[in-house]
Amino acid sequence: MARKEYIKVSSLLDMYARVEKSSKIYLLLRAQLQLEWNKNTVAASATLQEALNRYGNDTDVLLAGANLASSTGQKIGGFSATELAEKVLATDNINISALSILVDEYIKEKKWQKAYELNSKIMQSGNYNQKILVNHIDICLAINKMAEIEDVFQKLKNSPDLDKEILNETEIRILIAENKND
Repeated sequence: MARKEYIKVSSLLDMYARVEKSSKIYLLLRAQLQLEWNKNTVAASATLQEALNRYGNDTDVLLAGANLASSTGQKIGGFSATELAEKVLATDNINISALSILVDEYIKEKKWQKAYELNSKIMQSGNYNQKILVNHIDICLAINKMAEIEDVFQKLKNSPDLDKEILNETEIRILIAENKND
């Protein structure tokens, strides 16, 4: 799957399904294949719903469901992305993946203060990437915390996974917010 050899993965999963169709790993890999290769969110949702029915308290299953629910805007197994991420945080309150999903959902809902609190928690952990840094800048712009932006922007510039286009877009948004239109 990591090498994106989807035909091989599909064949192996079909072979494995003859023996065991209900293992957690099988269901997660099947859903990932349906999503990445087949681009079939409906089938991936159904597979993750089955995984949630069988392994409803498993962190990996909850996060896979939350990710899909967040990207599609639909409920998985009757749960929203927020609800699934909160289930993970109920047992692991510093799970970066779950916190990131909640931040994304709060940004979509324009719940800036909640997004700020959770994204700050991620930033304090030191376990952040380009997306988390850009989210933090966007949140700070929305709630007018201009003093924090420069420090976060410097971290973004030094990010190992830096995308120059995203850096330029972010810098333009900051300059506009500071009324530096020239």
